[in-house]
Amino acid sequence: MALRAIIFREEMSRYFFNMTASVFGKIVLLGAGAGLATWLIGWVLNQYILTPFFCGDPDSISICLNSTVLSSNIAAVLVGIMVVPILAMISMKRALLVVIAAIVALWGVAAWIAGPWYVSLIWTVLAYAAVYAALAWINRLRGDLAAIVFIVMFVVIVRAVLAFA
Repeated sequence: MALRAIIFREEMSRYFFNMTASVFGKIVLLGAGAGLATWLIGWVLNQYILTPFFCGDPDSISICLNSTVLSSNIAAVLVGIMVVPILAMISMKRALLVVIAAIVALWGVAAWIAGPWYVSLIWTVLAYAAVYAALAWINRLRGDLAAIVFIVMFVVIVRAVLAFA
């Protein structure tokens, strides 16, 4: 039996929603696209809105120092709003919960992925793809309470790892 057939079973389960490999692949690609869009929108916000407006005034030095992280967080929320209906079209259950959990888990991604732009871009795309893949896999649980509990546990673990890294 192939590994793909073991992981993506087609038979009904009492505990999990079925997810085909193609749907899972679409979700991972959507996560990678969300990471790319977040990085690009964050860069544009930083270069053309936050830096020109706030970095000239000495009273707003705190905004200027954190403009990259702030623009990345704004971009994460904007992209998250755009991703919810796409996840719903892919037939993902609890799409809003998954997006909120992804935003919370990846909040401040620009602060811990600093460096040259191409390295930051690659790590952002990979981080978003990995988080969306993990959340989609956890979200397969049929019970709403169990799915919420495990998603919250995942987000807490991710935030704890990022806090101590």
